[in-house]
Amino acid sequence: MPFVIPEFLKNYSTEEIVDRMLKILPDNISKEENGWICDLFYPTAIALSRAVEFTLTEAVKNVIPKYSYGDILLGHGENRNLFLKQATHAKAMLTITGVAGTKIPQGFAFSTTSTPEQSGIVFYTIEECEITETGIAEVECICSEAGKKGNVAAESILLMAKPIKGIVSVVNQQKAYGGFEEETEDSFRQRIAEFDASLGNSFVGSPADYRRWAMEVAGVGGANVISAQDDTGLVIIVLTDNEGLPATQDICKEVENHIMRYDDWYERLAPINAYLNVIPAEPITIQVCAIVELEYGYDSEEVKKDFLIHLQNYLKTEKEEVKYAEIGATLINTKGVWDYRELRVNESIENIMITEYCVAVAEQKDVTFL
Repeated sequence: MPFVIPEFLKNYSTEEIVDRMLKILPDNISKEENGWICDLFYPTAIALSRAVEFTLTEAVKNVIPKYSYGDILLGHGENRNLFLKQATHAKAMLTITGVAGTKIPQGFAFSTTSTPEQSGIVFYTIEECEITETGIAEVECICSEAGKKGNVAAESILLMAKPIKGIVSVVNQQKAYGGFEEETEDSFRQRIAEFDASLGNSFVGSPADYRRWAMEVAGVGGANVISAQDDTGLVIIVLTDNEGLPATQDICKEVENHIMRYDDWYERLAPINAYLNVIPAEPITIQVCAIVELEYGYDSEEVKKDFLIHLQNYLKTEKEEVKYAEIGATLINTKGVWDYRELRVNESIENIMITEYCVAVAEQKDVTFL
């Protein structure tokens, strides 16, 4: 619902203010539109109009969390003990080959190669390591910059900041992962709204409580809470990340520590005698194949990329089943698609069921246009 300007802030345009000021004057003073008295009134009217139509209006908007922004929005969150989720740093596992016994110190810098458009992305080793007798050492490293930028591709971290005698090569066999952007204000507003909507409910460890607690951790995009099925008190939280993919083990551990507070029992969020298991969602791959007729001038690969983005956004919203008809609608509404036929989703025309432990995912290789 858009913000509606209160009645007491309406009718404060410059012209309306000048008109009211002129009406106050006695009739023996000239009130001509281009007269000297109007010239005197206009600067005041302009300042007053801006004060009311912009400054006061923005102040009133910011009193309400769903219309506020910037530091004031953050203040609304802090009053509720909610905080903007900060950007996180990507991590990668490096495989280093060289002479046995060679040591790589903690904080040593490796990087990706530079391009004309972008400088190399630097990663620092998290701990000291030593090349073993096999001639190989593996060490985890963390990106120097927070955000998605650090999620570099596999086999892209190849350089040392400065040479170390005894190292022959370095490479990340797998893609770096875990770099997420700072939470958007829209997402933060939504969390504040959910918190306010839950006021009056008992905070004793309901599924809504566990979900809210999980969503407070950076990198968490979705949380499905499975209540204890017996008298063990074991609650299971199934997590996805901001991209709608299964969360990493690091994120799962952070959520568990955030809720259980093993380091400070007095700060524990979960009720006494409750136990918690936080796990990543199991991925269910969604493969889409169709004969697609494109509009003139469109490239098949570009249209496929565009469709994949829309498909992934749709999959993030589905918790119980992926609907065949929705995928068809997503395809036909993709820019550049004129028509399609023989659509198959996982080689069928049926809906795909998603259990509470799973999440639907799709990658570029899962989309085929014939």
